[in-house]
Amino acid sequence: MKLPGGQYRKREQLARAHDILRRIAAGEINSRQLPENAALLARRQHNAVPVPATVFHLSAARVGPRSAA
Repeated sequence: MKLPGGQYRKREQLARAHDILRRIAAGEINSRQLPENAALLARRQHNAVPVPATVFHLSAARVGPRSAA
């Protein structure tokens, strides 16, 4: 089949890609679990840099409806 951009794919390849996308959308699998992404993830995890993070928990000062004044 011809795709936009002059790319050609076999019907089986397209059916497999659609199935994978459907499973990702349904939450059955995570894109990080795909074998095609293993090399990319291994390279990224090797170069990972720790980043400090700060989390602030702010409590609500007033509970209930606000006045218009």
